[in-house]
Amino acid sequence: MRVPRLFVTSPLASGQSGHFDADQSRQLRSVLRLGSGAQIVVFDGSGAEARATIATLDRTGGTFDIGHLDYPQREPPIDLAVGLALLRGERFEIAVQKLTEIGVRRLVPLSADRSMVSFADAREWAKRANRLERIMREAAEQSERVTLMTLDQPMRLGELLENEPQAIACIERADAVQLHDLPTERHMTIIIGPEGGWSEAELTAFREHRVRAASLGTLILRAETAAIVAAGTIVQSTWVNQRMTETPSRTGTGRHKPGGRRPHP
Repeated sequence: MRVPRLFVTSPLASGQSGHFDADQSRQLRSVLRLGSGAQIVVFDGSGAEARATIATLDRTGGTFDIGHLDYPQREPPIDLAVGLALLRGERFEIAVQKLTEIGVRRLVPLSADRSMVSFADAREWAKRANRLERIMREAAEQSERVTLMTLDQPMRLGELLENEPQAIACIERADAVQLHDLPTERHMTIIIGPEGGWSEAELTAFREHRVRAASLGTLILRAETAAIVAAGTIVQSTWVNQRMTETPSRTGTGRHKPGGRRPHP
C-alpha cells in the first residue's frame, strides 16, 4: 500500500513535531481512515521530505512526529517557467495540475489581448488563486515532488517580455523550428497564447523583443494542451540530456557503466 503523502506548511526538522490543518486531518481520518501511530510522508516545499508518525488527529487539525529528513533528487534539472494566457474555468485548472506534475517551477498567468478571462479585481484573483494553489499542492503530493510550482499574479505579455528577454513563444503552425529541436538551457521560459491566438500587436511585440518562435507541429492544440505538451517536451529533453552527460562513453565491452546523479541546480 502506498504511504500517504502530504504537503505541510511548517518547516521540517528531524526529531521535531509538525502540525496538520483541519482539512488534512479530515482527509486522514475520514478518507484514508488513519489514526495515531500511522506512517505518512510529509514535505514542506523546500526540497526536503520525511517519514512521519501521526501523533494526534481531531476536527481542528493534528500533529505528527518527524523522522529522518531526506532530500531526494526528483525535480527536473531545469528551471522552467510557463507563461500561459488565462483560460476559462477548469481548463486553466487542468493546466495548473499537469504543469505541476511535469515539474514546471513557475507559472505566469497572462492577460492576453484575446483572453476571454481577466482578473482586474484583485479580490477575484485572490479567490481563484486559493483554489489553484490547492490544486498545485495536491498535484505535488501525487507526483512526489519536493517543491511547489510558484504561481505569479496575472500580468500583461509586455511585462513578461521585459523580465524574460530569452523567452520562447509557441505559435501554432509557425514557420519556425520545432520546440524539441531547440537546445535546452538551465533556465527557460515558454509562452502559450489564448484560444484565439496572438494578436498582431502581440506578434509585433515578439519581434521587437526578438523572442524566439517555436512550433509544436501542424495540429491546432487547445491552449492548455499546448502548455502541457510544450512543458513536457522540454522537461523530457533535459532528462535525456542529463542522462547522456552522466553516462560515460562506451568501453571496449560495449557496456555503459552507470553514473551517479548530479546535485540539483
